[in-house]
Order: sequence, then structure tokens, then C-alpha cells
Amino acid sequence: MWLEDASVKGGVWGGIGCWVLAVGLLIFNWRGLPPQMPWFYSLPWGENQLVEKGWLLAIVVAFGGLMVIDVFLARFLGKDELLLKRILVWGGMVTELLMILSLIRVIRVVL
Repeated sequence: MWLEDASVKGGVWGGIGCWVLAVGLLIFNWRGLPPQMPWFYSLPWGENQLVEKGWLLAIVVAFGGLMVIDVFLARFLGKDELLLKRILVWGGMVTELLMILSLIRVIRVVL
């Protein structure tokens, strides 16, 4: 089985947990979110920073898809490629974690 390594298994479950947490945050706060929220903090202040709240859902779905692709690729690597499996899975999990931290920041700013 491809999930024999505890590190790979932990990365997969961590990524799934982060994604579920992001979906839960959106569901729980959806009604309270304004139509537009700041997301692009690196841009000058104004309308360029704003995204519609539907884009938050698209971002969460896209990051979930990225994690699925990482896990899919890690699954089909050979047994000798344990380091690459770990890098793929943990890279996806860290990406999910960074996304959820950004999502929490935006929700804290607007609510």
C-alpha cells in the first residue's frame, strides 16, 4: 500500500484536515461575509485588492484540487521515491495551510 510511510500518511491527513477546516470556515461565515473582501494585500489600497466572495469558494476548491493532484502523483510513484512522495504530500499540505491562514486573515478583517 502506498500509505505505509507514516510521514506520507500524516501529510495526506493534514492536507485533508486543512481543506475541511477551510470549507467549514466558509460555510460557517458565508452569510456574514460582505459581497467583496480584501485578498490582494500587496496591491495599493482600493478596489484592486478586492475579490467577490464567490472567488473565496473558488480558491478553496482550487487548493483542494491541488492537494488531490499531489496525492494522486504521490500514489503512483515507485517505492524507491519516498522522499519525492513526502515532498509532494507535505508541499500540498503546507500550501493548504497557507491558504487557510490567508482565509482566516480575510475573515477576521471583514467580520
